Amino acid sequence: MEKHTLSMFRTQYEMSDAARIVLAEEERNGARIQVYYRFFFLALFFFASIGIGGATDLFSNFLFSSIILVFNVLLVFKLKSGRRGRVFTLERLSLVAILFDFALFLGMALYYYIRSGESNFAFVMKNPILTLMTLPILTTALQFRMRLIFFALGAFIAIFIGLAAYGVYREVPRTEEWTEYILGNSVILPAFLLVLPALGTGFASIIAYTVFRSRRMLNRIGTIESQKNALSRYFSPDVIEEITTNPHSIEMGKRQRVTILFSDIRNFTALSERISSDELADLLRNLRRLQIESVFECGGTIDKFIGDAIMATFGTPRPAPEAGLDSRNAVRCGTLMLKRLQAFNQARLQRDLAAIEVGIGIHCGEVFAGNIGDEMHMEYTVIGDAVNTASRIESLCKKLARNFLISEDVCGEINGFVTTEKMPLVRVKGKEIPLQVYAIGSP
Repeated sequence: MEKHTLSMFRTQYEMSDAARIVLAEEERNGARIQVYYRFFFLALFFFASIGIGGATDLFSNFLFSSIILVFNVLLVFKLKSGRRGRVFTLERLSLVAILFDFALFLGMALYYYIRSGESNFAFVMKNPILTLMTLPILTTALQFRMRLIFFALGAFIAIFIGLAAYGVYREVPRTEEWTEYILGNSVILPAFLLVLPALGTGFASIIAYTVFRSRRMLNRIGTIESQKNALSRYFSPDVIEEITTNPHSIEMGKRQRVTILFSDIRNFTALSERISSDELADLLRNLRRLQIESVFECGGTIDKFIGDAIMATFGTPRPAPEAGLDSRNAVRCGTLMLKRLQAFNQARLQRDLAAIEVGIGIHCGEVFAGNIGDEMHMEYTVIGDAVNTASRIESLCKKLARNFLISEDVCGEINGFVTTEKMPLVRVKGKEIPLQVYAIGSP
């Protein structure tokens, strides 16, 4: 049980291949958008700095603008070149970009501090430029990478710890008064280590949780769509919606009443010997298409294909709420199959090809329905005496010269839904008591 639970957990939370492809593409798009943000910041910084200060300030601002421009151009070249290889992977480029942003903002604060000749290191610790260091954290949200978020947060906190340690080393003036901290030249060290780092941590935690939820949602959507695509081969759309919405409905097996339909092609062995393998494959493909469409239209489930035969169930994974509805749906499905087979045969006769005959047998009863197998191979199926009986009834079609037979149980459940003909009692293999079956005429 523990192994099964662990397997279920991995299946639910492991990233699917489709989700990985989508995330990788979004990561590349996010890296491009980050470059655009840097160009936007470059333009904003350059135009905002015009007219501020003297010639020296203009030169400094131009210098920092040039550094940003050169780095952005290099990033654009690397992102478009497609030749990142092992050294310049997208993730490493992103890590370098984060360090560049932090170095740029810290370098601006230190540069203006050194150029001003100010001896009080509080000039750096209280510089508003430090608030811009939250931007590298915020932009990590564009790439849906948890590692980038935590890397940016770690670098952010490390910078503030380093500034605080250097401030203590430089014996920066310290105070416990907020007025002095806000308006004066002193620093409240705990506040310096709390306010902006807490803000950055808050941003990072919100972004990380948002990215986590987005990745999980993307993976869940991808998994559901993948499951729907796989299940569409066997289940009707309504049943698929039930399974994907409530996946635990088929995980654990249970005993329930089900109606089973078997359909087999008459004289298939002799037919297969007279035609080529390509013609045989084409014949089976077209026949199964009309059979599958009939099953799905009537709310049934394709249990399995057995050579040229098809087994379908009605009432799985959940029985119909109305008594007898599953049996009526199964009979309606068999009638629809025969009606479509008539049109199929008409098209064959026009091409001078032999008509195809099938036998259909339906029975209902209690079975075990659930997943059978192990983690390597598992299938949803039904097992029980009712399944064997349905197969035996289908095999009686040739013996009784009928193409559609139902059991007495099914006849009782459909309650005059179609016209039936009572057949003679007949013994079948594996049954001590003769079976009473009823024939349903051609549509």
